[in-house]
Order: sequence, then C-alpha cells, then structure tokens
Amino acid sequence: LDPRPKFQLYQPHHAIITGIALDHINKFENWDIYTRLFENFIETIEQGGSLAYFEEDERLKNSTGKRNDIEFTPYGTPDYVVRNNIYHIIYNGKEYPLKIFGRHNMQNIEGASKLAGKMGIPKEKFLSYLADFEGASLRLEKIYEDDNTVIIRDFAHAPSKVKASVEAVREMYPGKKLLAVLELHTYSSLNKKFIPEYNGSLQPADEAVVFYSPEAIRIKKLEKVPPGFIYEHFGKENLKVMDNPDEFLNFIYGQNLDNTVLLLMSSGNLADLDLEKLKPRGHGHQRLA
Repeated sequence: LDPRPKFQLYQPHHAIITGIALDHINKFENWDIYTRLFENFIETIEQGGSLAYFEEDERLKNSTGKRNDIEFTPYGTPDYVVRNNIYHIIYNGKEYPLKIFGRHNMQNIEGASKLAGKMGIPKEKFLSYLADFEGASLRLEKIYEDDNTVIIRDFAHAPSKVKASVEAVREMYPGKKLLAVLELHTYSSLNKKFIPEYNGSLQPADEAVVFYSPEAIRIKKLEKVPPGFIYEHFGKENLKVMDNPDEFLNFIYGQNLDNTVLLLMSSGNLADLDLEKLKPRGHGHQRLA
C-alpha cells in the first residue's frame, strides 16, 4: 500500500549505489523523477554514515556530494585481466581469480570492497573470499558449457542490464559466435515509450533475437507493439523480432550451436523454452544445471 520505493525506508549507516538506470516506467515516468528517488535515498543515510558510488555513472555522480555530514566514496572499474576464460582482479600487483565474469561484475566487486572496508574487512581478504563465489541464480548463470558450446541463462530485462550482460559474454568468449536472445516481458519493456532505451544494447552480439508475446501485452493492458517498431528502436542490424511463441521455439530449437554462446535473457519463461532440449549430447560434455 506504500507507493514509495522501499529503499527509502532503509535509513542505512553505510550504503552503495552501483548506478542509476531508468526502469519501472509504468510508475516513474522519466529520468528526472527516477533520479530524484535515488537522491531521496541518499538523504536517508544516517549522519556520520557513508555512501560508495560508481563514479563512471555521470547521472549518479551528479546526485552525490550534496551532504557534508556523510562520507562519499567514489569507485571505478578495477584493473582486471581475462585469462583462459577466468577473470582475475589485479590489486597491489597480485591477481585474484574469480568464478563470475563480466566488466559490470568487476565494477560491482570494487564497490562491494569499499563497503566491506567499512566493516573492517581488508581488500586483500575480501578479494580472496570471493574466489568461491559462483554468482546468483539466473545472473549470467552457465547452465551448460563444453569446449564448443556455452548456454547462459540471465534475468536481464532492463536496457542497462541487457547491455551489461551482452558485453560481459562478448568479452568472456571473444572467439565464439554470440547469439543473444531477449524476451520483452515487463511493463516497462513492453511500453512503446520505453523501448527506445534499448537502442544499442544488443550491438556486441553476432546475431540477436527479440521475442515478446502478444498475450503478455494483453494481460498488462498495454498498447500493441508492432515488430517493426522494435526493430527500428533497438538499432541492431539483422535483428530478428518474433511475437509468435511457436515460431520462436522452433527457431531456437533449430539452431546449430557449434562454436556458439547462446545467451538467453528474460524475467519471464521464454515461451516455456525447455533448456534440456538445447544441451548437446555426447562424450565429454559438462552439464552445469
């Protein structure tokens, strides 16, 4: 019953904001309104507290520094290297291997280390503790991998998350074909006013597919979105746009995944896609889920 974003109720002593990316357009109509919510959150931090923030986000950066009774701690992208498909953060001349991947995750780790420092955990220990962290379910989760084929399931649905996920997979597997599949499922992603925010988000993929169900639009009582509108505003050459579930499933099941990474992004169910049908069969395959 309370319409406020719930992070305005936290009243933290120490906090972190990793970025501001427009979402939930059905509730917050534009960037100014959405940004103001984060500024309101900063006002709720207890006196003497601190805020770590990602300084490479200009909108976020411009929203900080307006209080003199808390500490503002900026952070950026840490030094890292990718070797044999393993990400290593570099700190004080030492490399710390990780099980998670992607530039965005490296940035989040850097921010989390600032917060951990406030709790008295040295950065060296913090990074060493991360060595066994496999990430959260449906967040760039590898459900199948062998030397030839990789299948990744991801919850990404907002434009900034889609962009970060596609870039992460591209960086992780530069020698493989990247087939990126996105289902538009949320109120925002199916809103014609919001769809232009996705422009360029699928650009690093070799091939890309956007699927959406007319039934989802009907249930949400939104204006119909023609496939041509999506194609125009995503700005991805040769983008495939599908609004027929059977056509979509036949397309995915019919793909040759030789030397390919299949990235499946959705907060929905991808037309009840059966992931088991996608996993190659044969000797030496590594099933991860």
